[in-house]
Amino acid sequence: MKRETTSATTEAIWPWRLDAPPKSTGVWKRALLQSLVAAVVATVMLYLGHALIAIFIWSIAAVLALSGIFMRSVFQKIESFGKKLGGIVAVILSWLLLVPFYYLFFWPMALLRKGRSREIFSAASATPHESYWLTRPPESSVENYRRQY
Repeated sequence: MKRETTSATTEAIWPWRLDAPPKSTGVWKRALLQSLVAAVVATVMLYLGHALIAIFIWSIAAVLALSGIFMRSVFQKIESFGKKLGGIVAVILSWLLLVPFYYLFFWPMALLRKGRSREIFSAASATPHESYWLTRPPESSVENYRRQY
């Protein structure tokens, strides 16, 4: 009984099984869209005066368009390589940018604020503070999650 309620609640909040794309999405549509975006970027680069990089990006756009229309397996391999490369770049950038940002900004602030607001957040405070906290019973119905707004 508990398991059914949990899965029903999850399906009401995020019905991910209903949003799954069909297996045979138009490969050529994705290829043409990606090549169109690359061609626009190349045009902007040419407008800014960077002819060599514009030619390189246009060639990538042509390879994407031709492989998506005529060689679907090649396009899918290019796309999977791009996804893997994007994941690697995301991990590297998050470690190279977010970790130093944390230690340069948030950590010094935490050291400066240490000890100032400890009594507000403690459970056994010496002086009782007014609070707007309301205790509510747990939700037992899935209908509460269906119309949240």
